[in-house]
Amino acid sequence: MTSSRPQMCMCLLKRFRCPGPGVFQCTLTGLVFVMAQEAELLYRTVQWDESLLQSAGKTPAGPLFNIKCSVCQLHFPHCETKEALLPIGLLSVVHITDDGMSILEPLEITDTHVSVKVSHLSVFGLVWDIVKRLWTTPVSGQVLLFLRPPNLRTERQKLNMLLLPRNIPLQEVKLHVTA
Repeated sequence: MTSSRPQMCMCLLKRFRCPGPGVFQCTLTGLVFVMAQEAELLYRTVQWDESLLQSAGKTPAGPLFNIKCSVCQLHFPHCETKEALLPIGLLSVVHITDDGMSILEPLEITDTHVSVKVSHLSVFGLVWDIVKRLWTTPVSGQVLLFLRPPNLRTERQKLNMLLLPRNIPLQEVKLHVTA
């Protein structure tokens, strides 16, 4: 069943069974998968190697995903504003294998996603060009508020505020936030 509109999948475990060819979007991560056939999507976030990126003049623009399934295209969510997308080459996708890192040029950059063609799977992530990023600072995001319990001695509460780019999964933040 092929559809021009992405089907939504709830990927709490980052596992989804695609019933056939089509376009599927993870509601947790915002990733979009273009599938040519029925398959099980398996993916998780992994740690970036900052030194590998710096040597290429890149910096992370979202989570790094280890993807294990057969897909035709991947669409990575980004947090850039429409005005910030003007510099060509600002956003690209890295493909990291045991042989090293390669930069994939986007097929298309929309207001919400960067799409690339995929030939084989391993680790992928969205990156900014460090130099071009200096000229474009606005990002779309969400504000997270964390109200701490009252201090028993002073009876005051602290409100912590965090600005989170919109392409960072909220579930990933919840795992790392402590009271």
